[in-house]
Amino acid sequence: MQIEVIPVSLVREFLTFINSITIVIIVFGVSLRQLLERDKRVESGIPLVLEKCLACIQLPNNLENEGIFRIPGISSEIEQIKSKLGSGKLDSVQLDSYSIHSVCSVVKAWFRELPEPLISPQLYHPLLDIQRNEKEDKAKTLIKILKDGIPSENYNLLKYLIKFLTIVAAKSELNKMTPANLSIVFGPALIRPPIETIIETTINLPVANAVIQTLIENQLLLK
Repeated sequence: MQIEVIPVSLVREFLTFINSITIVIIVFGVSLRQLLERDKRVESGIPLVLEKCLACIQLPNNLENEGIFRIPGISSEIEQIKSKLGSGKLDSVQLDSYSIHSVCSVVKAWFRELPEPLISPQLYHPLLDIQRNEKEDKAKTLIKILKDGIPSENYNLLKYLIKFLTIVAAKSELNKMTPANLSIVFGPALIRPPIETIIETTINLPVANAVIQTLIENQLLLK
């Protein structure tokens, strides 16, 4: 029986091809729990991809950019960043080579593309009722409902995000992103009704955004 010997050159070409393949890891549109388990970050509750983006945005020169999170990024850059973040080589991704507005757009996209919003849709109407009608201890009541009503990993990430947004708002004299403006940007991604309709959105969106504004303005109560 004759055994065929594969030429060394073909073996080398094959190995080169294998090494050139980029392993794509889905980090957008995947559940928070799944992402945390894959990153081995269940205890911290913060996905690596989000931590990296927010660390970049939090640099002093970036925080002071007028309209961060409000001004849209460059589409081609956003797609490049999302692709690189899904390459499985987060340490090699240099976000500072992109427009800060593109990095901010990636963060917004990450929250928007979660299979279910960070705040469970079942809490949508109870939270809006409190925002509308509660006069005293509104923030405490909202936070209690959130703490009791959403998964612990969701609550921990919400705390992390709100704390970050207070840091952004602290520079509002320069970046023009007050708690109210930030809530307009993040509200639609964080809190949505169980069934979305044009009428529902038109009537309730300002109140839903106000829930997020209340959380930003009372961040120290989130424990």
